[in-house]
Amino acid sequence: MVWLDRLYLPLMAALSVFVAVANFHAQHIFHTIDKHLVFRARILHGFDTGVVVPSYPIPPTFPMWGYGFVLVLTTSLPSVWRTTTSATVGAATERSAAANVGSACPSAS
Repeated sequence: MVWLDRLYLPLMAALSVFVAVANFHAQHIFHTIDKHLVFRARILHGFDTGVVVPSYPIPPTFPMWGYGFVLVLTTSLPSVWRTTTSATVGAATERSAAANVGSACPSAS
């Protein structure tokens, strides 16, 4: 199956290009992004459902709220800066801590 391993990435790249071309003129008829933007606005207004589009019902599912939080984090430039900076500092701190673990251990002699 080694030949399949070598072909997997090129085949998946070709498949993704095919899907993108096949969906180029696709219509978005579910208006999902509009719903997620409503949740983003509700989150930014302190979860007050009476202020932002009061006619839109509160959904019983959590994923819609999750997408709203993703939009909160990715549609505000200061939020994007804060998120990426904290992720970068966190990764650098973790890497630094991992590098220091080996030096803090006494050597076996």
